[in-house]
Amino acid sequence: MTSDLLRERRAILHLLFQREQRFKSHEYEEDTDGHYRHVIYKLLGFTLAMIVGPIGSYFLTVNTIFGGGFSTISPRTFHNSA
Repeated sequence: MTSDLLRERRAILHLLFQREQRFKSHEYEEDTDGHYRHVIYKLLGFTLAMIVGPIGSYFLTVNTIFGGGFSTISPRTFHNSA
């Protein structure tokens, strides 16, 4: 009975080893290499757009809609000297 159990375990280990070898094969790496590179480029593009988009739209609206002139508010604006 233990020899049957050992044969089953060896067969399962052999199947798992074959599956692992297929994933490590050269063909699998070629298929996924371009896919991952495309995903990285897309993530970098969206990150850049999330930074440039809001900042660019702020300066665009300040200069076109609100009459131009970027200014900061200083504490002296709210201070009464009287």
